[in-house]
Amino acid sequence: MLDFRARVAQFLPQASSGALSCFETCAGLASTDLQSNAPYAFPKPYGFNIVSILTADFGISLIRIDPGQSTSLHFHSLRYEAFFVRSGRLTLAKGPEKILILAGSISGSKPHEPHRLSNVAGEPLEIIELFAPPLLDDTTRVEDRYNRVLGCVRRGQ
Repeated sequence: MLDFRARVAQFLPQASSGALSCFETCAGLASTDLQSNAPYAFPKPYGFNIVSILTADFGISLIRIDPGQSTSLHFHSLRYEAFFVRSGRLTLAKGPEKILILAGSISGSKPHEPHRLSNVAGEPLEIIELFAPPLLDDTTRVEDRYNRVLGCVRRGQ
């Protein structure tokens, strides 16, 4: 079985050893520690997305998805993402495929790959996300159950 950093590197092959080390450390921190002094906090209709770390090379965010909720179906033009499920169960939709990712497991997305993160369980879902490059305005929304604007969206939308 691959160690944590090797599993993450499968989804972000360009991630530096510093990014992988920071992500591994963040995966073990309490949510309150990740939220304190975060440079960006975005309330979302499904929960929240808090960007805890933003460097010149990568970003790390804490995502909470409430029971029965999901992100929009979206993609990124340049951004790679790795998702570490801290608690709950993530249903990751990539095209017609739906993948169940349990707590302690890692998955990800690559540029131009439409994906949706869903919580179909009865408990909150908490994910730590590593993304590179560290772009906050690299999202194109394809479908949205909350009637938010489709197309290219800016941070926090």
